[in-house]
Amino acid sequence: MYIVNYWEYIKKKNYRCNFRQIFVLLILVFLLCGKEIIKPVLTNAASKKNIHMAYEKIIDSLKSEVSSLDYIKGDMYFTYYDINHDGTDELFVQYAKRDEDKNSLLLCGGTDVVIYTYANGQCKELLKSLTGGGTWGGYYFGKNNKYITRYERGGWSDIKYVFESLSKGKLVKKGSCSYSAKDIINPSAGFIFKINGKKVSEKKYNKYLKNMRSAKKLRMYKATDANLGKMR
Repeated sequence: MYIVNYWEYIKKKNYRCNFRQIFVLLILVFLLCGKEIIKPVLTNAASKKNIHMAYEKIIDSLKSEVSSLDYIKGDMYFTYYDINHDGTDELFVQYAKRDEDKNSLLLCGGTDVVIYTYANGQCKELLKSLTGGGTWGGYYFGKNNKYITRYERGGWSDIKYVFESLSKGKLVKKGSCSYSAKDIINPSAGFIFKINGKKVSEKKYNKYLKNMRSAKKLRMYKATDANLGKMR
């Protein structure tokens, strides 16, 4: 209202719209609207920090759940990523040991793969995978970052990809593909390729995987106090 009146005042006085008048007008715009622009930004930043701190409690509880009988000792790894781009990060956790040779994480059994979201003021579990460990695993981005790709690999003999989006607080499976050795002792026997559980040719499998999976992995961080603090 004040801005409109000021502009009408300028026109009635038949003033030229010089730099000084434009500058005054911009100041009025900032004073009246700046608070409404800045407030959501500050609120979102505070909310994100609170959500991350809530996730830290989840990580602490998962650490206490890890079995003492695991034959491969590991560490908790985590990262935050907003799967459906709604402004709320999801929590990704893995109990694993870093394999420098493969630049990957070797899952160690116990609580291998966990995904949480935050809704209605509380953390909600989306996925919790418990296995015996000894497989490589992690997350890739989905194509165009519209979903995530979860994968597990058991040495040279088998690998599985699952593509999932997030809708209405639930993980929604968009598809999957895998291959496994026909004979685990004899690599020359070849592989069985599948898309959504159905056998396909290697060519069709490779094309499907290329269309669904990004080559970029989600980076996982060791769940130390320093890293958790940096990611708040």
